[in-house]
Amino acid sequence: MNLEQWTQASGGFRGAERRALRWRPWVLCLLGTLWMTSSARAEPNVPSDAVVGRWWNPERSGQIEIYRDGSHYFGKIVSRKDNVLDAKNPDPTLRSRRVVGVVFLTDFQFDGKDRWKGGKIYVFRTGDTVDGELWIEDGTLVMRGFKGLWIFGKTFRMERVLDAPETG
Repeated sequence: MNLEQWTQASGGFRGAERRALRWRPWVLCLLGTLWMTSSARAEPNVPSDAVVGRWWNPERSGQIEIYRDGSHYFGKIVSRKDNVLDAKNPDPTLRSRRVVGVVFLTDFQFDGKDRWKGGKIYVFRTGDTVDGELWIEDGTLVMRGFKGLWIFGKTFRMERVLDAPETG
């Protein structure tokens, strides 16, 4: 029995089934468009160390430094205009520490093309650790943090610090 015979025999799709079928193409079209635009804007074939260096945070109230250790990339907070404490840390013994010096990007790996994936981002404002992805777009660092599905995340853009002091 094909679909046409089944719909005639069963009296057709009921209301909820009909609405679900009507919206499915739109949802797939939207998801496809989001996927294509996000991957098309990243710079193709960037060097693996393109993210290494100092970057302004989105508010320009502090700087982060991304560095490489073996084949993994990490990031730490190196300066802030305020003396924020890590007050929401899930570990109560760390809640009195300053966020400057905290390694908040861990274990990112370069995918060989244009993304650093598989890492974790510690969000000191909430105390959460989320999955993350990094890429370079138009000379800026783009950081996306998400829990579970990539599309349900938040994206931050950071500009490179031009006269960053050398660190060892």
